[in-house]
Amino acid sequence: MRPGGWRSFGARGSRRASPARGYGRGGARSYREFQPAEPSSLSLRGFGASARTAESTLTPASVVTGADWAVNLWADRIWFQASVAVIFGEIGDSIRAEFAADREKLSGRPFDVAAMKAAAPFMKPQWRAYAAWLEDGLGRSDFLGGATPSLADVAAWMNIWWTGAAAPAVADQLLTGFGRIHAWRDRLRAIGHGRRQDLASADALAVAASATPIAGLESDPDDPSGLKAGDAAIVHADDYGRDPIAGALVAVTRDRVTLAREAGDLGVIHLHVPRVGYVLTRG
Repeated sequence: MRPGGWRSFGARGSRRASPARGYGRGGARSYREFQPAEPSSLSLRGFGASARTAESTLTPASVVTGADWAVNLWADRIWFQASVAVIFGEIGDSIRAEFAADREKLSGRPFDVAAMKAAAPFMKPQWRAYAAWLEDGLGRSDFLGGATPSLADVAAWMNIWWTGAAAPAVADQLLTGFGRIHAWRDRLRAIGHGRRQDLASADALAVAASATPIAGLESDPDDPSGLKAGDAAIVHADDYGRDPIAGALVAVTRDRVTLAREAGDLGVIHLHVPRVGYVLTRG
């Protein structure tokens, strides 16, 4: 889970070296029963592009507390890779060919069900050990950060939810004896999904075209890249789906890189990607 973009084009990946590496994100990361996601040839993953008038509110402070980002990185990379092996070790033979092809485009490697099946017996104990950390973390409060849910809960929930939805028998086995997780899972489900309002794609583009990027975003003066606002720059993921994204640097902070890009009829957009998990170089 990366800090939310408002006009979001992305997901993230894991740098973990495993037989399953590169097979989950995008389609599986969008949590939709392994249906092929949007074509992966572009793979813009991360914060996405912001609504140009809301760039200062990408991450509400109340959602992120304490060590949430560290928990997110662990759940999004290490635990996620265990989930990939466990899940596709169970259902890999039944997935749609379109999904496998989409994952191969993203990872640049074959969708190797046999390798994931071979890894699953070793990843199941790891998965349960990660869940045990979650169980222990819920020992003093209803949520990982206290009385209310935060980013850490959302990040950890992804692995619990996905494994339970895709391989329920295995999830039940791996969560045996973890009563706090079962109660926590019920509390998160009770939150629901908010109120959805449909917006036609043409209307969404019209909103974007009528907005203007915020000027004067501050940068970290001590960023080791040495890049300054206005420099030509390139960013790409550090694991897979490493499509280069070029633009003019708007700002680089401790947690975010912002590039200005020309987007045809939309004019100039600001594209945000995480500082962690992406490589920033001079263009």
